[in-house]
Amino acid sequence: MRQFIVAGAVVLLIFISVIWFFARSGDKPKQQVGVNRETNITNYADTNTVVRFTQEGKINAREEHRVLQITIGQTERTAVIYDGYQGNVLKSQTLLNDRDAYKAFLAGLQNSGFTKPKVATRNVVPLGACPNGKRYHYDIINGSDTKQSLWSTSCNSARGTFGGNVSNVQTLFQNQIPDYSTFIQGVSF
Repeated sequence: MRQFIVAGAVVLLIFISVIWFFARSGDKPKQQVGVNRETNITNYADTNTVVRFTQEGKINAREEHRVLQITIGQTERTAVIYDGYQGNVLKSQTLLNDRDAYKAFLAGLQNSGFTKPKVATRNVVPLGACPNGKRYHYDIINGSDTKQSLWSTSCNSARGTFGGNVSNVQTLFQNQIPDYSTFIQGVSF
């Protein structure tokens, strides 16, 4: 009889241990696409998610400050130049897009490291980084949800959280706007 009690206790202990193990494994957070976490951007080709490149000019007088923002989605491409720090539109252009063009564009961004984060330099505020040069922002946005927000500067490649190829990404976005050089003509960043 004593052997049955010991065996039953051992089986019960093993059973409780198995339940505890599986219950604990459910506590681990599932990895999701998040801000400053590298992801495969081509997964967004069939969604309403947009990608955005923003180029802020040097920190100067509000009358002379300019910001360029290019947003690309599955159905449209938009380029906007803002005047000043308040977001007043100086000029804009919206063009149609399609799924295949968007997918190819996202693949180009993926291969250029658009989602590759790096550790930012300590004590650098993005708003004031590179005050005499340009600041760049690389965002993935789904509605009001920012999936990625990385940044870099033209002053020092060590600054910022963007670990991809700045030049390739910038060119990919510019190439989405026909006659891009005409669009920005006369604008000083």
